[in-house]
Amino acid sequence: MRHGDCPHEAALLESLAAAGPDGCSDELRAHVAGCASCAAVMEVVARLREERRASIHEASVPSSATM
Repeated sequence: MRHGDCPHEAALLESLAAAGPDGCSDELRAHVAGCASCAAVMEVVARLREERRASIHEASVPSSATM
């Protein structure tokens, strides 16, 4: 898999997958604050998580009789 221009992007993606944005180390957060590429990754992940939460909340589960 090809990652972006930043050598820290793989570590950021791994951290986000494991624990989400709140699970990033202070060092990684400091890096993201100064790296446009990683900041963009963080923004995309945040928006995808938001969409996922909204989709789960809005999902209509059919009754067991329908199934």
